[in-house]
Amino acid sequence: MVAGPSVTWNIFDHGKITNNVRVQDARLQQLTVVYQNTVREAAREADDAATALIAALQRDVILNDAQRAAQRSLKLASAIYREGYSDFQRVLDAQRALFAQQDAYIVNRSNAVGSLVALYKAVGGGWYSEQPLVDPATRQQMEQRTDWGDMLNEPNAPSANASPSEGSR
Repeated sequence: MVAGPSVTWNIFDHGKITNNVRVQDARLQQLTVVYQNTVREAAREADDAATALIAALQRDVILNDAQRAAQRSLKLASAIYREGYSDFQRVLDAQRALFAQQDAYIVNRSNAVGSLVALYKAVGGGWYSEQPLVDPATRQQMEQRTDWGDMLNEPNAPSANASPSEGSR
């Protein structure tokens, strides 16, 4: 009978262990690059959406002024026609210009709303998942290692079948 501590180490596995560490390091590097690219892509999407929204809002002011000017032009053309100083073609041209301005204004407003939705999505708005942020086994391991306080608790996501008016009661 042999008593006492014993250590077993297979000397011939040294290369296997070293290569396994190298593989894990390469995987870590790959995941780091993927994460960095994901962050860059998210930042680009948010920046593009914000830039498009700002441009649409700036165009909105200009197109609204142009629409009001076209309305004044139509009123003047109608008044001149009623007084007999012009033919009806001028009124038709003024109407056509007004409708074109109104159409451009509405299209721009639609683009602004689309840009706002894209910005909201790019910064993660409206994303709720039924899957927990941290699975129970990982949560238990994390809580054993570190005091997380209430940081691992799930946030209260609004339920899908709750009406908007329920929150204001």
